[in-house]
Amino acid sequence: MPQIIKNPNTGSQHPYKAIMSFSKDGKRKRKSKVFDSHKDAELWIAQQQVEEGKGADAFTEDMLLINYFAMWVKLYKEPSVEPATLDSYRLTLTHLKRLLPNVRMRDLTKGVIQNYFNHLNMSEASAKKQRSQLRACLKDAVLEGVIAKNPTDTRINIVADRSKTKQDDHKFMSRADYYRVRNFLLDYDYQLKDVNRFALFIIANTAMRAGEALALQEDDLDYDNNEIRIDQSWDSLHKLMKEPKTEKAKRSIPVTPQVMLKIRRWVTQHKQWLLAKGITNPERYLMWNKRGHLPDAKNLNASYHQLQVRLGIEAKFSTHTLRHTIASLMISQGISLSYVSAFLGHASTVITQTYYIGLLPDTVKEEQDKALAVLDQANNA
Repeated sequence: MPQIIKNPNTGSQHPYKAIMSFSKDGKRKRKSKVFDSHKDAELWIAQQQVEEGKGADAFTEDMLLINYFAMWVKLYKEPSVEPATLDSYRLTLTHLKRLLPNVRMRDLTKGVIQNYFNHLNMSEASAKKQRSQLRACLKDAVLEGVIAKNPTDTRINIVADRSKTKQDDHKFMSRADYYRVRNFLLDYDYQLKDVNRFALFIIANTAMRAGEALALQEDDLDYDNNEIRIDQSWDSLHKLMKEPKTEKAKRSIPVTPQVMLKIRRWVTQHKQWLLAKGITNPERYLMWNKRGHLPDAKNLNASYHQLQVRLGIEAKFSTHTLRHTIASLMISQGISLSYVSAFLGHASTVITQTYYIGLLPDTVKEEQDKALAVLDQANNA
């Protein structure tokens, strides 16, 4: 049976010692390790039990929430989710360690969880993501018999930090600003040093995600039908090429003949520039830069902010704003929600409707005037 004792080596700076037994080749063996804290010792024992194949049996109501969550992620999420998604679980664990370091599974209540979110101080979207992760984690805890009920099954209010929550005027550009950006990028004379700006050109005409644009290869271009195929995405944080976000994110996007001609010219010149500099591009990536690799998504945002300043636009928009704005422009022109959803590569129209469709800044005043006119008619009736 695993146990945690005071370190018998009184001269050690690690006051706790964890001990556990295991079977190997039919023989009982013992392993131990010393730790600075009792919590770390508990987590190590749970990790060893999972690695020994005991899996969920290692979970008990006496475990600290932070240890349970860490082991739940390791057992159920780490083998299957994308690196970026795994990072979000690790961020949740960091916040749990900060705000609920000593809460054990048996002591979890709705009040404990609500107090956690009251002090989380994150954006609304980030807080909702953490609530969803905790809800899934504790649902499994109920199924495994660790706790009797899930304290997140009832309403848990999100208390967001408004300063970290992106407002609508940061999510959507005005029509005029969007077309100013798009037309500038369409008319621009690109050089090899302008890879980031060319990626912005692609995004501004297709509403691609940044990773999708960075992953484009020559084989993805259908010149005859003026279409661009998307079947992978570049994760610049983890430096790996991965499958798109959802199965429906694999799609072909139509572009105008003018845009495709610009892309075709880029492909021809891009090859010549790389050849002149002795840079190989075996995978024929469109965004292969002068350093011989793909750019980081964060550098696209930096380039986009510089472009906004150059065009006299307040530099508050990210590259994802182009995606939001194009979706709203399409909807405002009567294009069906189902087509817009497919164009964006969303898993369902619900996502499109919930997160991407909103009033463009320059239509808000129009709608306000209409609303006031209705109220004025009511007053004069």
